[in-house]
Formats: sequence, C-alpha cells, structure tokens
Amino acid sequence: MNKIYPAVVALGETNDGVIRSFVTDHRTTILRVAVISMALFGIPWLVVNFVKLLLAQGPWGAVDLSLRYNEVQLWFAGNSVYSEHSNAMHAVYPPASYAMLWPLMGWLEFPHARIVAALALAIAAGWLAIVLIKESGAETRLESAFIALLLLSMYATGFSIGHGQLTIYTIWGLVVGLTLMSFGQRRWQDDLMVALFILIALVKPTLAIPFFWLVLFRPGTPRPALLVIAGYLSLTVIAVAFQKFDFIGLIQTWVVQGVEGAGREAAGGAYGNIHSWLAVLGLKQWNVPASAVLLLSLGCWTYRYRHADLWLLLGVTAIVARLWVYHRSYDDVLVLLPMITLFRIAKYDSSKNGYDLLAGMILTFSVMAMFVPALMFIVPGWKSVLKNSQSVLPLTMLAFLLLWGWRTKNSSSWRKGYLTSGWAVKVPASHF
Repeated sequence: MNKIYPAVVALGETNDGVIRSFVTDHRTTILRVAVISMALFGIPWLVVNFVKLLLAQGPWGAVDLSLRYNEVQLWFAGNSVYSEHSNAMHAVYPPASYAMLWPLMGWLEFPHARIVAALALAIAAGWLAIVLIKESGAETRLESAFIALLLLSMYATGFSIGHGQLTIYTIWGLVVGLTLMSFGQRRWQDDLMVALFILIALVKPTLAIPFFWLVLFRPGTPRPALLVIAGYLSLTVIAVAFQKFDFIGLIQTWVVQGVEGAGREAAGGAYGNIHSWLAVLGLKQWNVPASAVLLLSLGCWTYRYRHADLWLLLGVTAIVARLWVYHRSYDDVLVLLPMITLFRIAKYDSSKNGYDLLAGMILTFSVMAMFVPALMFIVPGWKSVLKNSQSVLPLTMLAFLLLWGWRTKNSSSWRKGYLTSGWAVKVPASHF
C-alpha cells in the first residue's frame, strides 16, 4: 500500500501536466471554437425570441408577459387577481411584484407593453453582459466575447425573453446590486442604489430570496438589508391599497395561491428542483418544509463563508436558488452565475491542486449542455430526458464549489477576508 500511493500520486501529477500542457498550447483555439459555436446558435435564437416577444401570437408569443399584463391591469382596477379571472391559477406573484411591474405595463396597451418589455430586456441583458465581463476578469476580446455569449447564447436566455419572463431582470438586479455592495467604503446613496437593484430582483422572489442572505451577511452593516425590507414593505402597502381586501387577508390569499401553484407546477412542466423530485415520490406535502430546510442551510453556509470571494457565494447561491422551489427551463439562466465562478477559478486559481483544470472541464461541459434543451424541438419524444439531464451539471457544480470553498478556507491562502492568490492581483480587492 505504501508503494502504491506514491505511484498513484505520480500518475495523477503526470496526467495533470499533460492536460495542463494541452490546454495551455490550445487555449486560444478552444476559446475561438467555443465563441464561434455559441454565436452561431445563440444569435439566431436570440433574434427569434425577440420576434416572438414582439409579434408572435398564441401560446408561444409572450405568453408570460401576457399573463403578467392582465394581472397588473386587473390589480390596479381593484379586482382580485388571485381568484376573479380565468387565469387566476397562474397568479402566484406577491403584491409588491405588481407594483414593480406597473411602470412597464400598467399604463400601456398590450402591443406597446411588448415593445417596452423588449427594450427593457435588451438593456438589462446588455448591462448584465458588461458587468459579467468585468467581474469575470476577462483580459482579451476573445475572453470578453466568451463571457458575453455565456449569457446571450444560452438556450434559457432566449426562452426567457420569448416568453416575456422576469428572469433576466432578476439576475441583472442581483449581480449589479451585490457587486455594488462589495465595494469598500459606501455612502448612504450607495446603499440606496444597492437596495434599488435588489428590489428590482425581488420582482421574482422565488429566484431572488436565497440571495438575500448575502445582503444580510456580506456588507458588515444592516443598512442595505433594512433599506431593502423597508422598500419591499412600502411597495406591498402601495399595491394592497388598490385592492378590496384587508392587508392580512390578501397576503394569506397570496400565500395559499403560491403554495398551491408551486405544487401544481412542480408536478407539471417544472424540473430539476426539490419540489419536482418530491412530486415524483408522491411527497408534495413536504414541499414547504424541504424548501425551508434548504434555504436555512444556505443561510448557515453563507454566514460561515461571508468573507469568501463574492463569486463563490453567488455561484453556490444561484444553484440553491435553482433547486429550492419549482422552476422551468427559462430559469436555467441562474446557472450562468456558477459558470462565471468556474471561469474565474480556471483562470486565476494558483493553488497548484488541479482545481483550475477541473473548473475548466466542468465549465466546458456546462457550455455544451446549455444547448441541450434545443434538441427538444428536433426529438420531442426525448423531451423529458433532455430536460431532466439539465439537473446533473448544476449538482456537479455545487459539489465542486462547496469543495473548492472548503479547501480554500482551510488553506493558508485564506487571510483577512480575501484570497491572497492570483485573484487578489487580477481582480480588484474591493470585490473580496
């Protein structure tokens, strides 16, 4: 046994050296092939979905935008969104979300609301791409194109836009708000901007709520969290003022509607989350406790790692946000955040433990996997298999990021709240 272990270690080091040498020699070619492939798929897919958002009719034309538009119109006309219309079963958003959506659609005819939504989504996606390029540490035009296309060529991005979903707004608000919050010295007006972007993200709370642990534990002051809570309560009060119900009664109605909707959707088109898995096992009654346990576990982990690199926290939180309640294909945009984390590790980790190579390999498979759902249109009989295959990589990413965070936290590179590796040189220290 004593002779075998050194031989295994030596073999691993040899393979590491071979792979590292290959990647170093062909890095530019690999990136160039990836960028060309992503552009060839992603740009037409994005164009098709913007056309769907603007012009298409029927079940594929801005279907979610249409639902939210009708709900906003009914809400501010004083009607009960949760019970008094034909699509009430789809009304699972909290009152504050309708107050946030009013500026985009409450004062417009639906054709004009589609135009406003297309412009707003284009601005949010473009802004998000720029922030991601800066945050990733990309140094060349090729790397910058790769990072931008991670967002723009992803199947889930186009799918979200074509349906008029709120996913892009949420991720844009989270990334901009949480990176702003990571700057060193912040004034009141800076924290107000942070709170504004986090509030925008909370328009879709099932995606955004897990990230609130970062607002609570990262800044070292409760001010951003208090501003977000105050803002959200104010939006809720404004929205409820337009309804016939008392405040408590309306909130109770929304909670019941939301829980029922989660169970229904988890057993329907949603996949890759604990609600869907519990539905398969016939344990839907455990949806709420299971979500609560996962959310609290994330809170404990976030507190323990609150001084870690922001992108480790964002990557882990995004995967948990994908798992903790039901979601559909368009919410796979969340996987973009751990992909950025993997890029940063692959590019800047200097631990010499092979984590950079493993991160690069997982990222490579993730890029290939993000096109897989498009095959549903080619082989519709494989729809269930193709959708559920998308659960494997997020779980793999989660396991890797948890391991990488634990090994880094227990290494000598963990000092004074940031990593003293190449990251601290390549990426501004204010982000740690």
